[in-house]
Amino acid sequence: MKFHLLIVDDDKIILMLHKRIVMREQMGENPQSFLNGKEALEYIKRHNSADDLHLVLLDINMPVMNGWQFLDALEAEELKAAVHVAMVTSSTDHSDLQTSRKYARVFDFLVKPLAPESLARLKQNPILSKVFTS
Repeated sequence: MKFHLLIVDDDKIILMLHKRIVMREQMGENPQSFLNGKEALEYIKRHNSADDLHLVLLDINMPVMNGWQFLDALEAEELKAAVHVAMVTSSTDHSDLQTSRKYARVFDFLVKPLAPESLARLKQNPILSKVFTS
């Protein structure tokens, strides 16, 4: 299995911060970062074998393709790869949490900035257990 960690956010400072945090918390040696959902979707389509597992840390509000548009486009794709999404947002709107629950690929909803505690929770999730247990 080939594990891909994708960080998708239009804020370059958040991208840099989150990349450092996930590396420090040993969630991936080479997390990929993208400024919008379109770039991330193109990456997933290029890495789309049955051996690929993608964990996407996804912001909601972005230009070009926002988080909801990304999730809709992802659902429309016929993918061989496993793709799991954790929303990572500064939104305090309860409707965003409710909307995220409509997507089968979304398994968690985290508040920015990422914290070691929230990453530890992700690592313990049964969906990702095969990646982080050795």
